[in-house]
This record gives sequence, C-alpha cells and structure tokens, in this order.
Amino acid sequence: MARLPRDTSSLAKGGLAPWAKRNCLELMHARLSEHLSLDQLAAEAGLSLSHFARMFKRSVGVPPRVYLTHIRIEKACELLERTDMSVTGIALEVGYSSNQTFGRAFLKRVHVTPGDYRRALRDQVLAAAS
Repeated sequence: MARLPRDTSSLAKGGLAPWAKRNCLELMHARLSEHLSLDQLAAEAGLSLSHFARMFKRSVGVPPRVYLTHIRIEKACELLERTDMSVTGIALEVGYSSNQTFGRAFLKRVHVTPGDYRRALRDQVLAAAS
C-alpha cells in the first residue's frame, strides 16, 4: 500500500498556514470514524470551501478526501493486523457505513480484499513460526 509521506512540508510552497494544516490533520485523525465534511474542515482552517480544497492539496499533496481515505485504509490495515475485530467492525471503526463501500476502497488501494489481507498476514506469521 502506498503510504503518505509523514513530512509533507517539502511537497509544495504556499498552501495552508502551519496551524491550519496541523488542526485539519488532527481533526481528520481524531474523527476518523465520523462523517467529516469539507465544510467542517474549511471552517477549521478559516477558509472558503474551494480555497481550502486548493490550499489543502498544495500543502499535503492530495485532495482532502483522498487524504482521508488514505488514513482510513492505513488504520484499517493496522486493525486487521493487530486485532480480531470483524471486517464489519473495522469498516465502521474507520468511517465506512457498509462492508461493500469499505471493501471497494480497500481493494482499490491495497489490491486485495480486507479478508485476504488478514489471511495473508496470518499465513506469514504461521510460516515464520514453523
């Protein structure tokens, strides 16, 4: 899975003010399981919706929805690796309202289904233990 760079400060000049970027990213991470509208993020940054979307992309390198999907899938991978939560439970935990929507987003970014991802990890653990 392609990971987002942790330090995005070198991606572009301009963009969101450092405080606005930090607040928006923290809000996205803190409210991962909730519906978070672009209007809410724009208000957090004190910008209009269209200006916020442009400045976010300039600051982070991807549009806000793409970033949110990335962090949701990263969290899902972590939960699939470290917990025995059901795929349905994980889908809800990372902000998807259905298994189908979660499965499509996961497959698009990780190139396997959530269940196959978990099975592959467990197979690796079993192979390493033998």
